[in-house]
Amino acid sequence: MVFVFVCEADWDEEIPPLANDLPLRFPENNERFPHPLWPDTPSIMDENVVVLGMHRTGNANWRLACENGFDAGHLLIHRDNAIVQAKEWAVPLGIKPLSEEAIAIVDDENGPRGFLNRYFTEHYEPVLDNPILDIKAYGQNPKYFRTSMYMPGVLMVENWPEEHVVQYEWYVPITNDTYEYWEVLVRKCDTEQERKAFEYRFENLYKPMCLEGFNDCDLMARDAMQNFYADGTGWDDEQLADMDASVIVWRKCASRFNRGIAPVPKGVHGATKAQSQHFAAAATGKWPGTQAFETGQKYDKS
Repeated sequence: MVFVFVCEADWDEEIPPLANDLPLRFPENNERFPHPLWPDTPSIMDENVVVLGMHRTGNANWRLACENGFDAGHLLIHRDNAIVQAKEWAVPLGIKPLSEEAIAIVDDENGPRGFLNRYFTEHYEPVLDNPILDIKAYGQNPKYFRTSMYMPGVLMVENWPEEHVVQYEWYVPITNDTYEYWEVLVRKCDTEQERKAFEYRFENLYKPMCLEGFNDCDLMARDAMQNFYADGTGWDDEQLADMDASVIVWRKCASRFNRGIAPVPKGVHGATKAQSQHFAAAATGKWPGTQAFETGQKYDKS
């Protein structure tokens, strides 16, 4: 994994350390955000951690991907996932905030900026059944986890998919309607035996059933929302509910903590909205690239 700080040529501030753009670390933040229901999960910056994962391209705006990652109401789409059924997890249909303390703003001067959902406290209530749709959450085994989201676009899910493991997700914008989706699992492995056991579990359980099976539902949901938001009207026409409180908080954080608005990239295919000429070219089997108008030349795939 290579981290690149993207800025304008005239950026005159000091480049911040990588830790400033990574999630909170534990146990040093336990006093601020206690979590007695699960063991401390490691950080990507800890010693002796093993980082395993995958990345792929999502066909939606990266902002939709960010919001989907922590959306307290989207758990409904994971109700029938194989890992949830196999472990009989009592994953709720949603998690309803009950007070302003349900969501904590993280604004550390020399650290990350974003927010944390105080799940499994008196500030949140799990929704286990929906009488209108006549569906209920399956499972008898409670599954304790917590989500938090940080600028410029990294999610942390503690205690997921199992104890002593943490999942990071990065949503890196490529164009208006594509993003690079990074799914990363981290575990502290002090011995070679622990490393091999984690690698085995990753290849045979975590990757096929969690990063792919479970998160495939998230990719589907983000792609399905793209057209609704694509022309801008979706942001005005969307209907928000109480479980969307974290979505609103994240939008405020993004507005408040961003380091600037990136201009539309130049020379990147798909960076701008598709034009009718591109569709016409694609229909005839030609690459929708840059057209050179000199006599005898065709489309330039470069």
